[in-house]
Amino acid sequence: NQGTVVEEGKKPMPPVELLPAPRLQWASLDTVYFGSKFNLIWNKVKNTKSYRIEISDSREFKRILRRFNTTKSSYQLKKLSDSMLYVRIYGLDQYGLRGIDSQVYRLLKSPDTQPPFIRLLNQRLYANNTIYTLNSEIELKGETEPGATLSYAGKPIDLDRQGRFSLNLAVAQEKQVGEFLSKDEAGNSSALKFEVVKYDLEKIGNIRTNAKLSDEEIRPSQMPLQLYGKAYPFMNIFIEYGQKKYAVNSDAEGNWAIALHDYEKTALTLSILSPDNQQPVVVKTFVVKK
Repeated sequence: NQGTVVEEGKKPMPPVELLPAPRLQWASLDTVYFGSKFNLIWNKVKNTKSYRIEISDSREFKRILRRFNTTKSSYQLKKLSDSMLYVRIYGLDQYGLRGIDSQVYRLLKSPDTQPPFIRLLNQRLYANNTIYTLNSEIELKGETEPGATLSYAGKPIDLDRQGRFSLNLAVAQEKQVGEFLSKDEAGNSSALKFEVVKYDLEKIGNIRTNAKLSDEEIRPSQMPLQLYGKAYPFMNIFIEYGQKKYAVNSDAEGNWAIALHDYEKTALTLSILSPDNQQPVVVKTFVVKK
């Protein structure tokens, strides 16, 4: 594992250690890929000035089909044929000495007819990919097929190596519709539509009851005292009535209801929490008395 450089008419230079072999960032020697492109990624080798990639149609590399040079530890192979291919990588040091060859990796091309997946990973993602918020801007996080291209409103979105992405989206109206488009290396495409709904606090603050209700008083004629209303889906509603506390969640349609069986002549406070930070956004206090 040593080499030397000999210049014409001069003594050979002292032997130097050859560069170690690069290693691709996956364990298997066989890799299935789709489309006509493939990303090679390997570990950086210290003291390497450049890397050389060789492609052959035989494991013994009796015939080199293509050869590429790069100074980076990654390279995208393009216009690959449908046949089985073999790949190896080695480094070149400052003297131009060739390092040790990597293992031989086999690339197997498979036909791809499946559209790439797209998923949103927001914690508060409800039916029909709907997000509810009070904020004027939200961050959308998601993932798609690694190696695919992703766009929103005609603009490309950066993806990491695992296909994950993040997009800051302005929320300017009560309801807006967006769509992500993903296209894989084989040309298959898919779309994901979503909705962002901004809360209207006036709509979620209306409370109804089976008692007489005013802005400051609830006058029940019978018990239990029933309170109900309509908010947005899956909001948290808390009620403090005397010494007791109650909690209820709105359903998928935004409806909620609760029955209080014990009568107390005291204050009743109803709080509806924001899903963004679980802080009260609607607070109403009444005095309960017959």
